[in-house]
Amino acid sequence: MNIGEAAKMSGLSPDTIRFYEKRGLILSTKRDEKGHRYYAESDVGWLGLLACLRGTGMPLAETETFTHLVNEGEHTVPDRIDLLENHRERLAEKRAELDAYEKHLDEKIAYYNSVLKSQKHEAAQ
Repeated sequence: MNIGEAAKMSGLSPDTIRFYEKRGLILSTKRDEKGHRYYAESDVGWLGLLACLRGTGMPLAETETFTHLVNEGEHTVPDRIDLLENHRERLAEKRAELDAYEKHLDEKIAYYNSVLKSQKHEAAQ
């Protein structure tokens, strides 16, 4: 498939795919006789994983490290697990932080709704 199709299937833009390729994050970019990139289903799966990692806030440097570990072979699986588990822990911390912010916003919205209700009640009298 071409880069546009791979972009649609992976959730990444063609520009992002090109950027990842330049950074060495795309494991096996193939080109046809005209020099156009083409991607296999396995490439789209990898692009989807990159989209997930970046979408969850994994820094580009860690994404590059993960890619290099994958390229090095199966003996790096323990290192990959460590990297992913550390990232998951950061996600859990961020989720807890966002939950606290959301609770604060809910409280503020409830307060302002009570102010509006009070104002309407006073205006009705």
